[in-house]
Amino acid sequence: MENKQKTNKLKITACISVTLLVIIVVLWLLQCLLMPKYMSEIKEGALISEYYNETTSHDVIFVGDCEVYENISPITLWTEYGITSYIRGSAQQLIWQSYYILEDTFNHEKPDIVIYNVQSMIYGKPQSEAYNRMTLDGLKMSSSKINAIKASMTEDESFLSYIFPIFRYHSRWSDLSKEDIKYIFDRDVISHNGYLMQTAVRPMESLPAVKPLEDYTLPSISFEYLDKMAKLCKDNGAELVLVKSPSLYPHWYEEWDLQVAEYAKNNNLTYRNFIKESDEIGIDMQTDTYDMGMHLNVYGAEKYTSYLGKFLTEKYASSDIFNHSQEKTLNEIWANKVKKYQEDKKKSEVTPDPDINIKPDDKYNEHPHNGFYFNASEVKIGVNCGAWLVEEIKKAGLEYSYYEAQSCAYQGMDMFYTFDSFEVMVNTIDGHNVITTISILDDLVKTAEGLKIGDSFEKLTELYGNDYTVNGNIYKFTKDGTALSILIKNNKVNSIEYIID
Repeated sequence: MENKQKTNKLKITACISVTLLVIIVVLWLLQCLLMPKYMSEIKEGALISEYYNETTSHDVIFVGDCEVYENISPITLWTEYGITSYIRGSAQQLIWQSYYILEDTFNHEKPDIVIYNVQSMIYGKPQSEAYNRMTLDGLKMSSSKINAIKASMTEDESFLSYIFPIFRYHSRWSDLSKEDIKYIFDRDVISHNGYLMQTAVRPMESLPAVKPLEDYTLPSISFEYLDKMAKLCKDNGAELVLVKSPSLYPHWYEEWDLQVAEYAKNNNLTYRNFIKESDEIGIDMQTDTYDMGMHLNVYGAEKYTSYLGKFLTEKYASSDIFNHSQEKTLNEIWANKVKKYQEDKKKSEVTPDPDINIKPDDKYNEHPHNGFYFNASEVKIGVNCGAWLVEEIKKAGLEYSYYEAQSCAYQGMDMFYTFDSFEVMVNTIDGHNVITTISILDDLVKTAEGLKIGDSFEKLTELYGNDYTVNGNIYKFTKDGTALSILIKNNKVNSIEYIID
């Protein structure tokens, strides 16, 4: 009897174990199916995980945002200087993410040089779940990933959903495509050692207006993580180098540049702002950009990388770290990388139309709110209005310039229409092109209520009253989902923006 009971218990235990195993396997398969694949669209999301396919170590590791993975070509560094490198970059990679990615990298190899692009130092807090996912989902599970998740989550995000992504992507059933089936277990390699190649040519015709800031002080957390990054490099025998790529948008303020330069000087680090060296590099924003000046195409990236390689070989001329001439296996591996790079480079892309055709749609065919509006050449426009109103302004004959850049706040592009005295930014929200920001640029135009740049604070309160919130020198008035954001300096209106509240 006793033996029979033991046998039954074993059977029950075995049955439970098998059932749990089946559930785990099914959930894992579902997670593989439902997670975004980043193969044909938003390829940036595939970059972080590709690093783990590498079989050799690297002389140089790059970390940072799009200004590394779209502007630097590791293949060029190898073919011209014999430098092995990898870019551990991702979309809007925040500085604490760069730090933990670097920590993860040192667990796999010991590069001699780490190059960090400083653009993302302007962010002092988490920004967007979409960009977090493109950076964090591809990291292998480790304490570095866990700490990166904790540092990066926005208020509405769940830590558990990063550990078990099925909790985040379980509702993607309606979005599944053939691509999700094809790449359920394996993905194509879309980068060249972390470089996302762009072959299109789209000249820079203009840039968005450079707007004054309330405060030009870079966030303290950025310098805290820069301290940690420098220490991490030192502890692992690597030298940290700071750079600013020669991209012209987003605007890199001189005040920011001075703070980074001062930090580098005080901490015995090298810092190079390559915007100031664009002419010497040979960058031509009529031929070397694929998106009107924000990022470089492959032709611009090769110029910048060649210049960067010259800087590195001169700086480390006394060392032997770039000498790989006797490493047969390494040279064979890189020969294959060069071949693939050259093949992909030949696949040219069609240059897109430099403007967009925005038409009225059902949702935004009328003015949708009773908030703040701006009169642009007798056309009443406001944020949260359909972008077709921009077309109405054009019909009035006002001259404008157009620029677009990958959005940090919305999926898709920031689309800027800069007129003489005001600028309109358009984004895509839920499939609709919507006005998201209107900026007054000078004192030649006024708000509908009569406020203009240069007016006194007393004039502001006379027109709008005292029902405002204050953040530093920014005074914010809200009305039906819209807001006027007004910067006051020396008791005068310094800037005026209409924003979504």
